[in-house]
Amino acid sequence: SFGSAPDSHGLMSVVSLNSSGSPPFVPGTVRALVPFSGFSLLVGGMFPDSILLFDGVSTRALSTVKLIPPCVFALAPLPDSSEVYAGGCFRRAGNLQLNGIGRFVISSGSWWALGSGLAGTKAGEGVAYALVQKPGGGGVYVGGEFVGGVALWNTVAGTWDPLDSGVQGRVNALAAAPDVLYAGGSFCIAGSVHRQACNMAVYQSSTGWLPLAHGVR
Repeated sequence: SFGSAPDSHGLMSVVSLNSSGSPPFVPGTVRALVPFSGFSLLVGGMFPDSILLFDGVSTRALSTVKLIPPCVFALAPLPDSSEVYAGGCFRRAGNLQLNGIGRFVISSGSWWALGSGLAGTKAGEGVAYALVQKPGGGGVYVGGEFVGGVALWNTVAGTWDPLDSGVQGRVNALAAAPDVLYAGGSFCIAGSVHRQACNMAVYQSSTGWLPLAHGVR
């Protein structure tokens, strides 16, 4: 059975109980849950192993290499489940520098950097809060608190592709459709659109950034 329990910050953590009523299987706050082929869920969050595989009965760490610090806020596995993209406030995996974003290859059990990661702002180091696969493949959109706030990791070229000048602020949520990206967060400037795009905007390669209705105020 499943339930939930608040941590010291009042946030909810996933609780799994077996027939004997064992304690919670995740020793910390869960920030991301996504389906994963061959397993019930990928679980990411703020706990020692950062990412767990949960098969409905038990859990195991995705990787033996620890993310430092252990904080994962978003997960995006490839459709064939061969790789998982993870975003958060971690800086490295073992000795490999990642800077808020990384790619984990299931077959080799290894982490890979995405270029130099996410560039920090004056407020601090780059952090990813949202990930979504580009429809049709070829990339992963990343939203968060970093220079530009949103960008596309081009999985074919292995490069970061800016979306015009991005947004000025923080992106907390992303949704993608063919050639369309929706972004929500804390911002009032998206590309060259000022004020009308408060907290919610849409990006198309043919038009750039546009406000979504009158934004959210």
